[in-house]
Amino acid sequence: MAVDPKAMAARNVRAYPLVSFLTVVSGRSVAAASAPVNAGAPRGESMGKHQRLINSAQVRPSSEIPAHSEAAPGQRVVFLDDRILPEASFYTAARVVRDLDGAPRGVDLHRHTCDTTYMILGDHPDLTGLTVEIVLEAERYEVASPASVFIPKGFPHSANCLRGSGKLINIVPSARYNAAFAP
Repeated sequence: MAVDPKAMAARNVRAYPLVSFLTVVSGRSVAAASAPVNAGAPRGESMGKHQRLINSAQVRPSSEIPAHSEAAPGQRVVFLDDRILPEASFYTAARVVRDLDGAPRGVDLHRHTCDTTYMILGDHPDLTGLTVEIVLEAERYEVASPASVFIPKGFPHSANCLRGSGKLINIVPSARYNAAFAP
């Protein structure tokens, strides 16, 4: 179904460009729309009362985040935060990288006011194929996908994609990611 921009504007729903993204489960590409649209009801159905809960991801610059820079390889794709859905209670994003071999660091050591979880997913069918440097306090680890890393509240850490192709997914239980940075 085509999304009616007038109906969206009347409901104060923002439209964002869809992001071409490789799905984790199947590894197949999801085609991107050529014009900004909000994800919506299945084709042929009218706009439902819960459609605003289905949102398109946004590609955003890393430099809008403290301790992050544009030196980080790949694309930062934000799936959910309070800018996408005002009532959201957490932040979910992915760094999507391809064919890395010793990438530059783009994230410095930092801390959050809440727990954080990283999921490391490679592009191979068994989810292998990506290596990420995780720094926890002063200890450096090279973590191969598939893996997850739990970061407790206030714990100094950084995560930088090093080698391979895949997605580094970040889940933070704060809809305002920048507000979750600890001094």
